[in-house]
Amino acid sequence: MLITLSTVLLGSGMALLPPGVASAQRSRAQTETRNATVAEVKEQGRGHILVVEDDMGEQHEFPLTARVTLRITAPGDSGFVEEGQYLAGTGVLSNEQIFLKNVEIRLVTGRGRQQPGRISKAPEQVGQSRNAYLVSGPIAAAAPDESYPDHQRVALRVTGPNAPLMLEPDFKVTVVSTDTDLITAGAPVELEVTPLRGGRFTLVAATVKLEEALSSEELLGADDE
Repeated sequence: MLITLSTVLLGSGMALLPPGVASAQRSRAQTETRNATVAEVKEQGRGHILVVEDDMGEQHEFPLTARVTLRITAPGDSGFVEEGQYLAGTGVLSNEQIFLKNVEIRLVTGRGRQQPGRISKAPEQVGQSRNAYLVSGPIAAAAPDESYPDHQRVALRVTGPNAPLMLEPDFKVTVVSTDTDLITAGAPVELEVTPLRGGRFTLVAATVKLEEALSSEELLGADDE
């Protein structure tokens, strides 16, 4: 039985938003992106403070509260594609399978129940296949494909239309985490800030980009075979 994926159409009309949502979107639109370098991460009680240095050599301190979106990204190995981790990416549908060259693995901490993800048609973009699909969700199973051992076959837990994923040979993994212990001094960081009076600003989001690859064996443990 063939699996058919439904197409998600994106409307172009304007929608009337609730006051709270409209206000949040206006606030987001007023933010600026700035580049800096991590100086250190300081502990403060049960929380942490991100200390960064701008291109003028001036340091700024930002409490990492629940209101700040923190992303720590780094290259990773294929071992991060394992059951229980969260996978996201864009692939191309062919023969009722979705093929991916690059995947993002969002590290899952704790054993709480994960919400299922989804597979949907990607918005059309210049230079992108018309059969491109956005995929995301917790990994239910991952193993070499029986017919094509150089491909990794992955099943996600999703709501709605589903299809098997095929990770192409030498696929690339980007690991995403919120674990402040992974942050290293000297790492570049992209800051999304809201400017305030007097040259001050508040932090909305921070993306720390680690250059050194993370090891799945060190972070997730060795495979027991």
